[in-house]
Amino acid sequence: DAIKITGLWERARHKGIESTVLRNIQPNALGYALGAPTTIKNYHYDSDVIQPNSPGHVFWYVRGDVDLGFAQFVSLTARNNLLAGRSQDDVDGTRAQIASSIAWPIRSKHWSQEFQLLAPADSKIQWITGAYYFFEHSAFDDVATLLGPILTGGPAGGAWRDSHVKTTSFAGFAQATVPLDFINENLRLTAGARYTVDKKKLDSTGYFALGYYCELDQRNCFTPVPGTFAPFPHQEKKWKKFTPKITLDYKFDDTMIYGTYSVGYKGGAFNVSTPSLLGPVNPETLKSWEIGSKSQFMGGRIRLNTAAYLYKFKNVQVQRVDVGAGGATTWQNAAAATAKGIEVNFQARAHEYLTLNAAVAWAHGKYDDFTGAASVIINPAAPPSPNAAAIFNASGNRMIRAPKLTLNFGAS
Repeated sequence: DAIKITGLWERARHKGIESTVLRNIQPNALGYALGAPTTIKNYHYDSDVIQPNSPGHVFWYVRGDVDLGFAQFVSLTARNNLLAGRSQDDVDGTRAQIASSIAWPIRSKHWSQEFQLLAPADSKIQWITGAYYFFEHSAFDDVATLLGPILTGGPAGGAWRDSHVKTTSFAGFAQATVPLDFINENLRLTAGARYTVDKKKLDSTGYFALGYYCELDQRNCFTPVPGTFAPFPHQEKKWKKFTPKITLDYKFDDTMIYGTYSVGYKGGAFNVSTPSLLGPVNPETLKSWEIGSKSQFMGGRIRLNTAAYLYKFKNVQVQRVDVGAGGATTWQNAAAATAKGIEVNFQARAHEYLTLNAAVAWAHGKYDDFTGAASVIINPAAPPSPNAAAIFNASGNRMIRAPKLTLNFGAS
């Protein structure tokens, strides 16, 4: 019983067509002006290329537990090979052969190793310490924005890119929960911290190719033009971050109330789809203050959790559609944002075989400082430029993907 080893192996593959089927195009789209059939309505797919989607992955995981007497040693090892397969998108969104984009294939291989040392279960002071390592090599092979014969006047052509990103991350962490019996036997203090070092590298090569539109594998229908291969500048960046956490909790009857302060960290990244944009998107950081309660009634048959929080974000990572990069999705930083909210979660075991749950959350988030927000607007000048890039000041606007009210109900 001193040594225990468990593991998991998983393989999955999915194939589908028309991943972006629910898309509407404005009436002044260039394709319609050049004679493409006009159909603008919900649930209608209008394109001159098939848009396949075939993601898959192979994942394995091994956990080892060793009882050392004074502590428990845990080793966590994981490997994941992701193959997103070919991905094609009709940029103009009509049946005219104007423009499309392709990525074939999108690959990612990552490996992680974590070691933990934990206090015995009967220890009065519960603690954990450990180290974490992560490495990932992701690649976008033959990513291209293709211009159709309508625009080129001859063979279709486009700029192709082959990009590789390598990510290395090291972290050390520790946390301990200490009873504050000298104040009150039901009062506990939890303090912890993590120190992370991230490093990313980006290498990309661009070239030009000519060919023709084909249904499934555009890569086999285009031939590179000699002399057009050119590497983009090598990019490399390292980030370091210390993220502490402290929590004070108090238990009485079947209720625990708590207050916590913590710092969160989301690593930086490069805009792989647009390697000509020098410089990374910086890490997003979060300072969080939260108070709440966790209660149970009727012998645990009913549970009620409440929480109120205040978040302060710095360098918020925001997605945008870059018109200048052929409609590619890129990332940028918003300088600062604030979010606050209240959450209530309820669960009741109504019957031996029936559990009911419900949750309600109210949130309000806004950008405090976001003067360089990038967006896309319909160009009132109409074709040949139906879309136009716009830069505006989004300071004071609501944060995207942050609904004010969320309701959930369920039964199992």
